[in-house]
Amino acid sequence: MVLSPLATHTVVTGYLAARGPDHPARTRRQEVLLCAAEGLTNDEIAARLVVSPLTVRTFIQRIMHKLGAHHRAQLVALANRTGFARIPRPPPTAPPPARLRSPARTRPQTANSRPAGAR
Repeated sequence: MVLSPLATHTVVTGYLAARGPDHPARTRRQEVLLCAAEGLTNDEIAARLVVSPLTVRTFIQRIMHKLGAHHRAQLVALANRTGFARIPRPPPTAPPPARLRSPARTRPQTANSRPAGAR
């Protein structure tokens, strides 16, 4: 199932706002989702949030289920598409320096060679 960006935004926003703004479970879900969007593993998220990796796995599974995501990458894409989490893009790199071209090489003419265009 593919949702339009507007529908996706509505679903994600509604999910995250399901419990009031001060509800601790809401902020923990947001933290887990943001950490997942950063590309952290469950163990890294657990260490950062001081919870067990099993707790993180449960959070991720429940968020994925409620949002209809089938895998973690889809969950991160939803978070990014809706503006909830922004995946940092690498800074633009400078174009490679222009290569100096050597002068065109011409073949030396020999007695047997013909000028260009001659048959």
